[in-house]
Amino acid sequence: MSMSRITLRPRSKRVRLAAIVTGVVLVAAAGIYVAATPPEDENVNIANAGSNSEFRQGNGGGGRGQQGRGQQNGRPGGGGGGQQNGQNKDRGKAADDPPPKAGPLVSDFVDINQVRPEREQQQGQGSSTGSFLQDCGTNADRAHQNGDNFIAQPGVLNGAEHLHDYVGNLETDAFSTDLDLARAGTTCANGDKSTYFWPVIRVLDDLLPGKQFAGQAKNDNFRKQYLFHRGAGIDFDGQGQEIQATKAELLFEGSAKQKVRAMPTFLRILYGDAKQSINGRKNTKASWTCSGHEDRMAEQYTICPAGTQVMRVHEFPNCWDGQNVDSANHRDHIQYPASNGFCPAGTVPVPKLKIKLTYDVPQEAQAARAYAVDAFPFEGHAPLSDHDDYENLMSRSLMNQVVQCINAGQQCKA
Repeated sequence: MSMSRITLRPRSKRVRLAAIVTGVVLVAAAGIYVAATPPEDENVNIANAGSNSEFRQGNGGGGRGQQGRGQQNGRPGGGGGGQQNGQNKDRGKAADDPPPKAGPLVSDFVDINQVRPEREQQQGQGSSTGSFLQDCGTNADRAHQNGDNFIAQPGVLNGAEHLHDYVGNLETDAFSTDLDLARAGTTCANGDKSTYFWPVIRVLDDLLPGKQFAGQAKNDNFRKQYLFHRGAGIDFDGQGQEIQATKAELLFEGSAKQKVRAMPTFLRILYGDAKQSINGRKNTKASWTCSGHEDRMAEQYTICPAGTQVMRVHEFPNCWDGQNVDSANHRDHIQYPASNGFCPAGTVPVPKLKIKLTYDVPQEAQAARAYAVDAFPFEGHAPLSDHDDYENLMSRSLMNQVVQCINAGQQCKA
């Protein structure tokens, strides 16, 4: 049996201190969130962080509304929002979650050479062809991992029920507020305090030759232990050696048809859907490819030629409604461009975040269909459950630099 380390960092002392210094009061049991206006940071606009605005409307505006309750009352299709009812909040288990599912399946894998190349969209006259490559490291030392998701399951320890890798902001966990993030340190070379996080990849060692098949029935006592302890990062099926990314490229790009404008501070964006078996495939994306084959994107895990590496490519939506930095389901405030490349009516293009993660998955594990993304237990390691989360905390000057590079057609680096 293998067991992965869970990093849970309750911050009660720091939260109490922050409450004294800034006037922030969090009363979780009563569901109350009150915050006094803090002094403005010289780099990040935090003047309105933590106000009582229900969905944090406007440029850098608004509080979280539901923070501290262990609840998230979004609508179906919210990529995890709306599934957490606040019960069992120490483990993050929602009462209506389906039972655990064995996986991945053989059909969840595909040889990259069987995937059809995609056609690149033609650039229009008003396109923004530049890019800005951010450098925030890879979390190779596992210094920042937990099973939380402050966007979809705020205030719920292990609310994600799987393990996330983080780069960028150093204070991201279940209890993070905009104030916490704005005052934290960062792994990014240029001081970007944004938070970037995604589920880890594992080699499922009991699917390798000579190991017990993952779907083999367990005894009742084992199942009870599994259901009780299924916090993020713990794999009681004997699966689950993490593989850290050898490269994490955080690339901000433009629009094929339009110029981009600056993202607002505290803008939150989701990629993919961690609960696609419940919510359906509306928000799922083809995430999987191999190095040297990035024009071929698959909905299944990829089996790569020798000498190439498994890759995940997460392309976030970037058509912002111009007003809100979040929404009830964490999606309505920002959309993908239409098929013609233009943003839908009522939205404006902002820099498009594309996260490219590269992994040295052993050829043996690929051939045995024995690697997978960490996921909610009921997802069965489905490749379509891959997802990614982001909150923008770039300084205004850095965001302006990103926009200028993109709109001028320049290729810039941090």
